[in-house]
Amino acid sequence: MNKYTNIKTGTIIMKKNYRSLSEFIHELEQENELIRFKEPVSNRLEITEITDRMSKLPEGGKAILFENVEGYEYPLLINQFGRACGQAPGYYKHKTTENIYG
Repeated sequence: MNKYTNIKTGTIIMKKNYRSLSEFIHELEQENELIRFKEPVSNRLEITEITDRMSKLPEGGKAILFENVEGYEYPLLINQFGRACGQAPGYYKHKTTENIYG
């Protein structure tokens, strides 16, 4: 569990309401939960590969901000809820007989 998980229920909760995506990104960065990629990246396979590897890290990996996506003028934020969801009880567990029946 982490600070985004309700201790009693195990459900994911938001720490606070954010006025903008920029404010949320700023807080991710302040809490060392964001990785920024400033160099150009391809939207065809490179972003997918980086995101796949990062999201498979323990606890869901950090959020990733691609600031320079080739062919696009806007940045791309991925896995912004990865850490919170990855620490939720049972989030990535496979359904087995033990998980289903007790």
